Amino acid sequence: MSENIKEQENFLAPIQIETDSPYVYMRKLSADHGIPVEFIDFRIQNIVTSYTNEENLEPVVLNEDELKIFDDDEFFLDTKLHITQNYHLEFYDKRLEEPIKLPKISIGVNSLVTKIIVKVHRSNECKYVLGYEKIMFDYIAKQLMKAQILIGIRMGDAKEELLRIASILRVKDMIDTERTFTLTSGINPVKSIDAQTIYHYKTKFDNEENKDKIDYASRGFLLGVMEDELIIEQLKPKNGSNGRDVRGKFIYVPEAKVDGEPEINITPNIIRTEDEVSVKFTAKTSGYVIEDKGVYDIQDHLEINEINFKNTGSVQTGLDSNVTLVVKETDAVKDAIGTGVVVEANEVEIKGNVASNAVVKANRVVIGGQTHAKAKIYAKDANIGIHIGYVEGDDVSIDRLENGSVVGKNVTVKSVIGGSITAENIYVETLGSNCTLTAQNLIEVKYLRGTNNRFIIDTGRIKDDSEEDMQTYVKHIEELRAELVSIKKHLGVKKNIIDENRNSIYLIKAKVEELTKSKVIPPVTFMKKLKEYQELVTEYNSLLKEHKDKKELILTLKEKLNAMQNSIFEAKIINRSTWIDLNEIKFILVDPPQNITYSTKQNEMARVISLEKVENEDGETEYKIKRSNRLEEFEQKQKQEKE
Repeated sequence: MSENIKEQENFLAPIQIETDSPYVYMRKLSADHGIPVEFIDFRIQNIVTSYTNEENLEPVVLNEDELKIFDDDEFFLDTKLHITQNYHLEFYDKRLEEPIKLPKISIGVNSLVTKIIVKVHRSNECKYVLGYEKIMFDYIAKQLMKAQILIGIRMGDAKEELLRIASILRVKDMIDTERTFTLTSGINPVKSIDAQTIYHYKTKFDNEENKDKIDYASRGFLLGVMEDELIIEQLKPKNGSNGRDVRGKFIYVPEAKVDGEPEINITPNIIRTEDEVSVKFTAKTSGYVIEDKGVYDIQDHLEINEINFKNTGSVQTGLDSNVTLVVKETDAVKDAIGTGVVVEANEVEIKGNVASNAVVKANRVVIGGQTHAKAKIYAKDANIGIHIGYVEGDDVSIDRLENGSVVGKNVTVKSVIGGSITAENIYVETLGSNCTLTAQNLIEVKYLRGTNNRFIIDTGRIKDDSEEDMQTYVKHIEELRAELVSIKKHLGVKKNIIDENRNSIYLIKAKVEELTKSKVIPPVTFMKKLKEYQELVTEYNSLLKEHKDKKELILTLKEKLNAMQNSIFEAKIINRSTWIDLNEIKFILVDPPQNITYSTKQNEMARVISLEKVENEDGETEYKIKRSNRLEEFEQKQKQEKE
């Protein structure tokens, strides 16, 4: 008996108390009674809310219904308002009561502590008891007490949502869906907008997505803009608004700063528009933004000594602009376009050199100096003095090619000392050694002076009206042929099944007709077999049609491919001087894949070299190199094409 009494003395008897710090008091009870704090809990008997403000210096105590006074934003945002809450609680020993199973309840708060979100998770372990919605609310309220968040204020329909969840549990004996709702919300502050001038044309090249890796070469000190682009914006000052969080703490927002912004003076090339938010300055035309003594202008023709990493950064105005950029530096030991910068405009004229890793893009480019081996030039029309780098364009003209690379439609080079040229038509005045020339239609050389050159006619890149090249057609034909092999196998399997079952199906069909005439319903198995057989025949016929269509498509593609490849027989390699030993000539066929090569001989006279198709004695097609000295036919044809 004495041992039972001793055990009972280790439990906490219920204690009622009023406090504003329940968890502090819980630790005190634990220490006073020698009971671990995890065994102590409390019930919420009542929450006493009071406030003071300028009109009520003494606390005004509110009952639950009167808490709606805080729903009035104007009242809630009163700077003198101060809200306090005390809790009437009953502390007890959790070991003396069977706990009620609750679903998992997650509570989230935003960074400003102006909104509390509650998520009640699905559960099939909970059992409904009377007042289940209050039990859930009390659990949530205890968590809010820990965070010193006001309870029961600005709650909207949160209690109704808890009641709906309890009703679902009562009816379905489970909480079958996850429910998320706003428990309480304060008032978010709105930041003031200070008067500010934003120079958009200066910041547009900043890499906002990766600020830790700024491309310093793109800082854009020469600042190009497009027509209708916003270049400067002056934000008008706008005061924000104060807020209050769900702890009752007032959030003060300072007034907007209104002074210190410069006056923007402009020329007619810039359009000024104003609304209640800001004053905007927009480019009337494409060009470069120039500021001179406080006056902003846009110019479409700009001359500058040099473009480099240190002084200008990259210059980009877009290819669609009507902007011309002239870079005047001509010193042979300096770079007009510096290392790593990007230059983009409608027209770019560079008097001097282009450095390593520089990129120039334009509709028309003129480079008076030389390009570095790692420089890249992209233009519709390019004219380069000495080219050592990479250039790509429609019409490319080069004074001297020194181991550089050229890709274009029509390429003209005065002197070649190594490198590679790939184009539809290639014209070379003096060809040295170690150059690869790859063309679709024509390679023409006036003076051949070197060896180890490769003359290649490759029509594989020719495109038709749909912009598909020969390689695409070859790949498509190969895919279709592989599909035909697969279809043929499926056809064989289905045909065997059809043939094997044909007689039995005829018997079943006859039996069904006989039963139908006798007004007897045929067995379901008979009808099922007839249906399956008919579906099999339909699938077979469908595959047969697909097989036929693909074969016809292959023939069509082959015709297009042959028409495109036949242009190789019109292609010419012209050497207006005598040939030198150790130069290779190659014609590349796509279908069938085949290379026809020829090595030139010293002092050989063959002004025009082409490919011809002949039939041998066995009736098979062969391809042979055709050599001729009749330039007249070629020149006459060129004259007719120009006319």
